[in-house]
Amino acid sequence: MIKKISLGLLVLALSTSCVSKKIYNDLENKFADLKKENRKLTDDNEELTKLKNQLELDGTKLKADYDKLKAENDKLQASYAATDKSLKTLLGFYMV
Repeated sequence: MIKKISLGLLVLALSTSCVSKKIYNDLENKFADLKKENRKLTDDNEELTKLKNQLELDGTKLKADYDKLKAENDKLQASYAATDKSLKTLLGFYMV
């Protein structure tokens, strides 16, 4: 008797579905939409990562260019100061 009841409950449990077809379809559609959104966000993230890396490279290059130009400017200022001092020395000799 217990076997028949157990078998009947097992058949009943296996023959009924847990969710209705409409809810299942809605969840499937929502899952598909979320997959599309995930793919789009992943693609956007990859594109932004590439752009960020390129901007970092550009920033590094600009910093190197800035440092080079600053060193050249310092050298030119030192040269100007030396030339100006020589000029003043020469003018001092001629003014005497």
